[in-house]
Amino acid sequence: MKIELLCPELCSLYGDHWNAKYLAASAGGELVTARNEVPVFAGEPVDAVCLGSMTERNQVFAIGRLLPYRDRIRELIEGGTVFLATGNAMELFGREIRDGDNVIPGLGIFDYTSVRQMDDRRCCYFLGEYEGLEIVGSKSQFSFSHGTEEHPFISVKGGFGSDLETKNEGFHYKNFFGTYLLGPFLLLNPHFTRHLLTVLGVDGPIAFETECLAAYDHRLKELKTPGREFLFK
Repeated sequence: MKIELLCPELCSLYGDHWNAKYLAASAGGELVTARNEVPVFAGEPVDAVCLGSMTERNQVFAIGRLLPYRDRIRELIEGGTVFLATGNAMELFGREIRDGDNVIPGLGIFDYTSVRQMDDRRCCYFLGEYEGLEIVGSKSQFSFSHGTEEHPFISVKGGFGSDLETKNEGFHYKNFFGTYLLGPFLLLNPHFTRHLLTVLGVDGPIAFETECLAAYDHRLKELKTPGREFLFK
């Protein structure tokens, strides 16, 4: 198994690098590509690529680093390679990022647009559903993505979606999974991790399965408490 983690020194604001580490702990084969290194996926097949939350400045840097490999990224996605982009990493794969009058071209793999609102951070706990699996987590956003509804990832049950007007969160196309949910998304959602490992052709238990399931059940119970407030004041 080859699980590539991109730019962990720049793209792991909320501990997102643990998504790749958790996949590797469950299936083996973690590969780390530092910010100035050529991605492994550029020259050979990989099974999964993970990219996490970053600052707005590092978004510009990451787009520049990945742009030479845009056609290869598109080829891998179309061929079924797993991509997991958490936090604002999913914005890199869209058409553009707008920040006031400044327009930052994205990789253009998908046709959604992200808009920054740097004076209006929105935060929430999150509860949603993907193919019958309940998804938990939290969000903290300065930006929102518009035009993701054609390929939504998670339906929202508590919290907000990719923008404040939609009941869909993230973007899902083939085995590309983009979500604004933060941090170690896979550790928080062991049932989805099992689904992802099945996509990767891996059987057997996930790493720390008992502990992760217990934590997930506890968090799910809290989020389902009657009168639960999802939005941060």
